[in-house]
Amino acid sequence: MAEMAVSMFVEPVVKILLNEVIEQGSKFKDKARSLLHFNRDMVRLSSELKDLSVVLEDAMPDYQRLETSPYAEDPKYWKFIKELYKVVQDAEDVIQDCQYVKKGCRRLLLPIQVSRRLKDIQQRITSLKRVPFPRIEIRDECTAVQLCTTGLNLCMSSNGITVSSQLQTTPEQIRGATLRLTSMRRDSMKRRLQPVDGIPLGLNDQISHVQKMLIEDEETYIFGINGIGGSGKSLLMKCVWNSDEVQKSFENDLLIWMSIYPNQIAGSQRTLARHISMEFNNSWNQQEAKAKIYSYLVRKRFLMVVEDLWPNDNGSFLWDVGVPKSKEDGSKIVVISRYKEDLTKIKPDMPLIYSDPLSEKDSWRLFESYAFGSTGSPVRPEVMQNARKIATRCHGHPLALKAYGAAMAAKRDPSDWPMPSEEGETDQDENLFRKCSPAEREIFKCLRSSYESLPLHLRLAFLYFAAFPEGLVVRTADIIDLWTAERLIPAYSPSQADLYGRRMLKTLMERCVVEGVEAGSLGVVRKCKMHPMFRLLACHILRRQNEEDEDGEGTSLFRAGDNLTEFPSHEIRHQRRISLMYNHISSLPRKFRCRKLRTLILRHSEDLTVIPRSFFKSLKWLRTLDLSMTGIESLPNTISCLERLENLNLSRTRLKSLPVAITGLHRLKKLNLFECKQLERLPLDMNKLEHLRYLNLRRCTKLKFLPYQVTQICSLQCLIMDGCQSLQWKTLHQKSAVPNNLQYSRLEDLKSLRHLKYLSFVCESVTRIPNGLMGHFESLQRLEICAVQLGSLPEEIQHMKILQDLRISRLEALVKIPQWLCNMESLRRITLEYLKVKAIPPSVFETLPLLRLLEIEHCEELTDLPAEFCKERSFPALEELRLDHLRELKELPCFAQGTMTMLKELRVRYCKKITRFPKGVEKLKKNTKIDIAGSVGLIDSVGDNGIDRERMRVFRANLSY
Repeated sequence: MAEMAVSMFVEPVVKILLNEVIEQGSKFKDKARSLLHFNRDMVRLSSELKDLSVVLEDAMPDYQRLETSPYAEDPKYWKFIKELYKVVQDAEDVIQDCQYVKKGCRRLLLPIQVSRRLKDIQQRITSLKRVPFPRIEIRDECTAVQLCTTGLNLCMSSNGITVSSQLQTTPEQIRGATLRLTSMRRDSMKRRLQPVDGIPLGLNDQISHVQKMLIEDEETYIFGINGIGGSGKSLLMKCVWNSDEVQKSFENDLLIWMSIYPNQIAGSQRTLARHISMEFNNSWNQQEAKAKIYSYLVRKRFLMVVEDLWPNDNGSFLWDVGVPKSKEDGSKIVVISRYKEDLTKIKPDMPLIYSDPLSEKDSWRLFESYAFGSTGSPVRPEVMQNARKIATRCHGHPLALKAYGAAMAAKRDPSDWPMPSEEGETDQDENLFRKCSPAEREIFKCLRSSYESLPLHLRLAFLYFAAFPEGLVVRTADIIDLWTAERLIPAYSPSQADLYGRRMLKTLMERCVVEGVEAGSLGVVRKCKMHPMFRLLACHILRRQNEEDEDGEGTSLFRAGDNLTEFPSHEIRHQRRISLMYNHISSLPRKFRCRKLRTLILRHSEDLTVIPRSFFKSLKWLRTLDLSMTGIESLPNTISCLERLENLNLSRTRLKSLPVAITGLHRLKKLNLFECKQLERLPLDMNKLEHLRYLNLRRCTKLKFLPYQVTQICSLQCLIMDGCQSLQWKTLHQKSAVPNNLQYSRLEDLKSLRHLKYLSFVCESVTRIPNGLMGHFESLQRLEICAVQLGSLPEEIQHMKILQDLRISRLEALVKIPQWLCNMESLRRITLEYLKVKAIPPSVFETLPLLRLLEIEHCEELTDLPAEFCKERSFPALEELRLDHLRELKELPCFAQGTMTMLKELRVRYCKKITRFPKGVEKLKKNTKIDIAGSVGLIDSVGDNGIDRERMRVFRANLSY
C-alpha cells in the first residue's frame, strides 16, 4: 500500500521537479551562452545594422526624384518598413549603450543588462528576413538613387530581402525644383503687398465684389470670408489686398494682416502692436494693453485682415485685444474663417462672402499646371483621361488640385495614376468626417492620396508638423531639429544636417503639403507652415496609428496649442513623442513614467517655473528635450538621468546658471542657450560633454566668462557667442577678482577647437586677436567677429581656404577694409555692419568669383562706393546686393554692361541722400527685385512726376518701397 502511495504521489512530484530543473538549466545554459558570446553577438548586430539602416545611414538621396514604387500601395510593404524602422532604432540604442560604457563595474555588468534586449532584437531581425519580397536588380546608379529616395533599398544584402525597381528615370520625368520663393517678402518693411504663391484662377468676380465692400460700402465696418479649408479664401483676400484700387484707397492708412488665436490675448496684443508700429511695454497687463491699442486705433483709419480667427464662446476675443467695435471713418475689418458659426459669434448680422469652388475649366487648368506644366513632354491619352477624372474628384478645391497634381508630376505611366481611395470610411474616420460635407470627404481622400504617395521618411517628416499648433509659422531650424532627433536626417555635422533638412523641406513644398512663408538671404526658407487641412489630416493619421499600434510603442501625443492647464498624465502610456508646446501648463507631475519617450517638447509654457526633481528619473531614453520659452529658473540635478539625451533646447528661459549635473549628459550633441539673458555662468567641467557639436550662447548678455573647459571639447563644430556683451577674455597679466580665475578662457585657448566650422565671438575686452589664432581654424566655413576695440583684422583670415561666410560687426576702431579680402576666392557671403569705414577700397569684393551675397549695413560714415563696384564683369555670381542705413552714401556707381549678370535682388534701404537711380541700372535683368524702403529720394524719383519713373517702368512690378 505504501509503495503504491509512493508511486502515485512521489513519482509525479519528482518528475515535475526534474522537468523544472531541466527547464531552468536550459534557461541558465541559454543565458550563459548569451553572456559568453556577447561580443560575437554585438559584432554580428553591428554588421546586420549596416544592411538594415540604409535609410538612416546611407548617403542622402536626391529628393527631386520621387518616383512611386510599384510596391508603395502594398500594406504589407509599409508594415514591413515600419517594423524595420523600429528595429533599426532599437539596435542603434543597444550599440550606443555599449559604446558609451567604457570602464568600471558598469562595463562588467553590461552583458547581463543588454543580453535580453540583444536577443529580442536578433529575433525580430530573423523574422524580418523571412518576409518574402521579390528580388529585382539595380541596373544603374540613377536607379539606385531613386530607390534610396523611395526607401526600397533598405534590405539589399545576401539575406534575400532585396527590393528594387525597374522604373527607368529620364530627364523628362524629373520635376524641376520650384520653391516659388520669388513671391515671398519680409512683412516688416514691405507692408503694401502680400505674397501670392499660386495661380488666381476664376476669382475675378469675387475680387471685384470684395473690392466694392472695401472701397464703396461706407456702412459696413466688418465682414467675413467663409469657405472650406483650402478653398482659396486667403488667396482671394491677398489678390484684393494687392490690387491698385485698394492700395490707393488705403495709401496713407494702417495696413494690418495678422492671425489671432484663442486664449493668447497677450501674445496677440504684442503682435498687433508690432504691426501698427506702436511701442509695447511688456509690463502692461491685458487691460492696460487693450486700452493703449484701442486709443491708438480709434484715431487711425485702417484696413485689418484677420486670418485663421478662433473666437471664444462669446465671440469677443477680437475686441478683448483692443480693436474698436465700430468706426465711421472708412476703416475695414475682414475676418477669414472656414467655420460660419465662428464668424456669426463675432457679429450675428455680419455680411459674409463665400469662397466658391473653381469651375470645371479652371480646375483642369490648375491641376494641369502642377501635373504637366513643368515637363513639356507629350502625355499619353490614357494618362490624360485618368488625370481629368482625378481633377473632377477634387470638386474644384484648389488645395486638393495642387497637392494631387504635384504628387502626380512627371508620371507618364497610366498605372502610376491611381484614383483616390474608393473605400468607405471606417470607424476611425468618423472623427475626421464628422463636420464634413460629402464634397469635403472626397477632398480629404485626395489629400490623403497625396500623403500616401510620399516615401516613408517624408511621411514621417510630414507628420511632425502636427507637433506645432495650427496656423503657427514654423522656423525651419526647429523642424529640422526634430527630424534629426527622429533620425530622419543623418546625424553628421550641424551644417550637413541643415542642408539635408532643407532638401526634405524643399520636396514637401514642391508637393504643396507645406508652404514657405518667409525667405531669408539667397532664397533660403526661414519659416514655413502647413495648411490647416493637411494638419488636420496629419493629426487624424497619428490617431489612427496610435489606435492600430499593436505593441503600444511608437505612438505620438501632439496637443500643441490646446490650452492645457495641467500636464495630461492620464493620456500618456507608451508614447515616443510628446508635444505640449503653446499651452498654459504650470506644473509637472512628480512621478512620471514613460519608458519609451524619445522626444518631449514643452516650449512656450510661460507658466511653467519649476521642474520636480523626480520628473526626469524614468526618462532615460529621451533624445530631445525642448524647454525653450518657459519660465524655469533652474534645472534639477536629476537631469543627469537623461543618459541618452542628444538635443537640449533651453533658449529664452530665465536660467541664471546650469547645474553641474548637466556635464553628465555624455551623449549631448546640441545645447541651445540662445537669449538666456539671466545666465551668468556655465559649469566648469564642460569638457565632459565630449560629443557636443553645437553650443549657442548668442545674446546671453550677463555671461561674463567662458570656462576654459569649453575650449577643450574637441568635437565642437559650432560655437556662437555673438551678442554676449559682458563676455570677457582673460589675458596673461590680468588680475581678476573672480574665483578660480585660471578656469576661465583666453582667446588663445580657442586654438584647441580645430574642428570648428562655425565660430561667432566677441572680444570687447581685448584690443587685438593673438597672432596665429585664426591659422588654426582650417575647417572653418563661417566666421563672425564682433568687437569694439579691434582696429584691424588678422591677416591669417585670408589663408582660410574653405571659408564661405564672413561677418564683421561693430568694430568701431576699424576704419579701413583690408585689400587682401580679394584673395579669398571661396567666400559666398560677406556682411559688413556697424563699421566706421568711410570708403570701400577698389577691387576688393567685385572680383570674388563665388560671392553670392554682399551686405553693407549701418556704416553711417560710408560716403561712396568705388567706380569699379559696377564695372563690366564685376560680381559674376552675385545674387543679392543689400545696402541698408547708409545715411552718408550719396550715390551709386554707374552700372556697366555685363555687370552683376546673376543679380536677383537690389536693396537700397534708408539711404536718404541717394536721390536717383544710377545710370545703367535698366541693364539689369528685368525680373530683378529692387527694394528702396525708407530711401525717400529714390521713392520720389519713381513717383508720379519722378525723374526716373519712365526709366524704371520695366521694374515697376518688382519694385517695393
